[in-house]
Amino acid sequence: MAVRKGCMTSTTKAVSRIVPLDVQSARALGWTLTAGVAGNARPMIAPDIPDNRNQTPYQFRLAYFYLTKTIARYTNDVDLQATVEFTGPATPCGAAA
Repeated sequence: MAVRKGCMTSTTKAVSRIVPLDVQSARALGWTLTAGVAGNARPMIAPDIPDNRNQTPYQFRLAYFYLTKTIARYTNDVDLQATVEFTGPATPCGAAA
């Protein structure tokens, strides 16, 4: 399987990061499955990459960029919400990921 990743530019800060485009790619890149989002939401923090509402299971939905990590959320296969979360490195676009 080919690893799918993309360069995402934040809508809230002047930063871009490499983000896996699906759950399989996140796993292949060594990202850590954080858990489901239920009970783990951060309602007061706007995502850097807003929810694209992709309802295909295990596809990229939204992302949060922090100084030392990137959190990406993916659509689950139950209620098609963004409830699968992975944490990975803060890899800038243009760097080897």
